[in-house]
Amino acid sequence: MKKNLLLLLFSMIFLIGQTFAQEKVITGTVTSSDDGFPLPGVSVKVKGTSFGTQSNIDGKYTIKTKVGDILVFSFLSNLTQEKTVGAANQINVSLKEDSKALDEVVVVGFGQTEQKRDMVTATQTVKGKDIADT
Repeated sequence: MKKNLLLLLFSMIFLIGQTFAQEKVITGTVTSSDDGFPLPGVSVKVKGTSFGTQSNIDGKYTIKTKVGDILVFSFLSNLTQEKTVGAANQINVSLKEDSKALDEVVVVGFGQTEQKRDMVTATQTVKGKDIADT
């Protein structure tokens, strides 16, 4: 009797371990908290690994993870956000804008981005309002 009970206990522990170790597919949409529009190109990574993906043009992403993993959502000029994978198969995220990060990056006309402190040429700040008035 003790032998059967012990076998049953080890079987239950093994099955519970297998359930938690299984990969699951997580899908979701990443949007901007300011206007609710989808954000394309958001980096979605599993924390502590190099495994990740990016959101598509509609802000949608798909990634394989395990329960308990932490997903890290990061995007230029937005605050990084972390979400823990639980029982749900869908995790939607709304990223907030980081106004401090906007001053740190300069986009130049030939496709590179550089930090403002590394530039040796003059830079010009253009506001959206100035462009809209022309």
